[in-house]
Amino acid sequence: MKRALKLGIFVLTIVLIMLGFNCLFLSRGEKAPKGLSDGERFHLKTSLTRRGVPDNVFSRRPKKPSKYKTYSGAKLIKLPKPEYTGMSLEVFWESVVS
Repeated sequence: MKRALKLGIFVLTIVLIMLGFNCLFLSRGEKAPKGLSDGERFHLKTSLTRRGVPDNVFSRRPKKPSKYKTYSGAKLIKLPKPEYTGMSLEVFWESVVS
């Protein structure tokens, strides 16, 4: 009985501490300047910033997706070797030097 009571008090304390941090972050939000329209004020209050979204302060960032997507049933196509048809280094160097 005492152990359950201590655990309940511990959990309640943690919840109150987290609620306090949440209120602290909410109170630090920037005040909207006067003269803004309703839309501008809404955008300012709901924009995604560290202080604007206090619930996400403690969350981890999601993993980045892989750079390339692979398709298991895709047919592989061999591409031809590209041909370089530009100016050669010798011609370029001669035009720079002279």
